[in-house]
Amino acid sequence: AALQRDRQFSQELQLQSSGSGPVQWLIGGYYFDARATYQPLAVRSFNAAVSPATQVVQADTLSVQRGESLAGFGQATWEVANGFHLTGGLRYTSEKRQLDASIVSTRANATQFVSAGPVDLSSRFKKLTWRLSADYQFSAGTLGYLSYNRGFKSGGFNPGTLTLPAFTPEVLDAYEGGVKTTLF
Repeated sequence: AALQRDRQFSQELQLQSSGSGPVQWLIGGYYFDARATYQPLAVRSFNAAVSPATQVVQADTLSVQRGESLAGFGQATWEVANGFHLTGGLRYTSEKRQLDASIVSTRANATQFVSAGPVDLSSRFKKLTWRLSADYQFSAGTLGYLSYNRGFKSGGFNPGTLTLPAFTPEVLDAYEGGVKTTLF
């Protein structure tokens, strides 16, 4: 049976404007730290008809993955005219991903050996993302809006395939428009 342990810590600090002026703003920072261990990640049984001295009956991937993320962000909303707002925001993220792993194989005669690894892989992923939006309050119960956002998810490692490089980050461009209204 596999034993998985996960530990995560995150903290976000924000400073925002006060008052009711034409410009509202927010700046902040974000920190995330994670560590996950899998002991073992996978157990594989092999039934090849070979000598018990060489037949591998089990292969366990022992791994520790770490992730650390730092980000700074800011956003401002400007009331251009009565009921019409423009919003712009930026976020810069830097994430480091690490994998320490090895595969320990067990023969039918109970002897063990390291069949892959140990590996110590590390990659850093950095990205600037943003948000742009406009909204208009048509009436007390109707708001129209348009927005464009770019999002980012860092790459990482697959502990089941120790020989592969880090998988690449994902970037998402999201466009949204609509009307929010109170009908009843």
